[in-house]
Amino acid sequence: MTKTNKTRKLDMQPSKDQLLNKQLHHSLQCPLLQ
Repeated sequence: MTKTNKTRKLDMQPSKDQLLNKQLHHSLQCPLLQ
């Protein structure tokens, strides 16, 4: 439960690194969208 709460808090207030990682992961997953 602690991990879930932490991840939820990070999702609510993501850091720049997390945003970049999400963007990279998303671009790798859906290269056709770009």
